[in-house]
Amino acid sequence: EEDYAHVGLSARRYFEQLADVVFPSRKEPYNGRKVGNAEYRNRIWAFISDSIIQNLPNESVKIEKLGKEVDRLIEEANSALHSMSDKRKILEFFIDIAKLSILLLSLTKPNELDPYYAYQNKLVDFVEKLK
Repeated sequence: EEDYAHVGLSARRYFEQLADVVFPSRKEPYNGRKVGNAEYRNRIWAFISDSIIQNLPNESVKIEKLGKEVDRLIEEANSALHSMSDKRKILEFFIDIAKLSILLLSLTKPNELDPYYAYQNKLVDFVEKLK
């Protein structure tokens, strides 16, 4: 059971980091929603909304569909912390996360995201050592 809880925690951390990449936290609300560091779900929704409005203006139905998929997967990640114990269900869960990630990242324009984000801490450490 502890292994499954780690799966849920890792998935939740993944969503937090995904939100950091696609819609960094802000102190001020965005479209009436809090988008601080803890509100990673709201930040992913904001990214979806902005991306679809900018790139696919006639596809506003997709905002709700993708947002609900985000909600479902985050809820499954949270439930894995407490009760999910079926290997097959967890495998399907990660496949769905991969599919969602591909969809979300396909909404970005080339060079819109920081390609060095994943390496940011190591780059800063490297520069600090040069001083």
